[in-house]
Amino acid sequence: MPTIYNKVVIDGSTLMDISDTTAVATDVASGKYFYAANGTKTAGTASGSSGSSGQTVTGTVTGNGTTVLQIPCNFEPDLIHLYGDLSGDVSLRGVTILTIIKDVVLYQAQDGSSGSVNESSWFIRDITGYNESDTVNTHASYSNGTLTIDTISNSAAYRFAEGITYNYELSTIGTGGGGSSAILTTKTITLNGTYDAEDDSADGYSEVIVNVQGGASMTEVSNTYGTELVIASASSSTPSATRHTLYFEYEDETSEIVYVYYDDAIMGTAITSTIPTTHNNKTVTSA
Repeated sequence: MPTIYNKVVIDGSTLMDISDTTAVATDVASGKYFYAANGTKTAGTASGSSGSSGQTVTGTVTGNGTTVLQIPCNFEPDLIHLYGDLSGDVSLRGVTILTIIKDVVLYQAQDGSSGSVNESSWFIRDITGYNESDTVNTHASYSNGTLTIDTISNSAAYRFAEGITYNYELSTIGTGGGGSSAILTTKTITLNGTYDAEDDSADGYSEVIVNVQGGASMTEVSNTYGTELVIASASSSTPSATRHTLYFEYEDETSEIVYVYYDDAIMGTAITSTIPTTHNNKTVTSA
């Protein structure tokens, strides 16, 4: 089993390649931030996370007066809970509560009275999936990022009341001792800096490859959250001159950051006035 590092500390500044980021806002817990593949700092919108407590999303959807209601969701939920308040007008009829626990139970409450607030309810135990195979009773299905609920019966009590706001909560149920599998990622580090797994939208690193020029020492330190990998450059590996950053873009659409060390201003003038045509056997298009 590889060591899982929750933090990697290297002396110096920080660089991170995020071009392969695949997460979207609904994958990340509300209040947390991540960087999208285009470099944009993005706030998460999910009310839960994909860590130990599974994924959760909440929202609202408006009833359309039919037996079918569709809810967008970027994961297949284990728990579906839907609630609409029909008590504001005694003439309102339709579904008020629908709860489905996948492979366990389906519960539904509805108001069928046109003269008073009079709800009734029923449930089905030991369902399979979302009760999809039941063509007579309420069931749901999930496909291509959309959860579809169908109450089947075309009676007024079984419709999603038109214009009524239904609040929903969709969740996955964690596995393995109450939590889903940790999200691990690999990381290649070529620049000194401090790296936290949460910055990569991950629970930890399954593999860390370090390439620090000039030699370095690496030690593992246990902390409250897991194992911390500490990398310290060799005492003679850091030049005494000021470090300056050069950024190269190549013809093959890759890019690279190179460091040079100097204090004499004439070096800066010489560097910025000249754009190299090649570097590391690649054609430079921009520097």
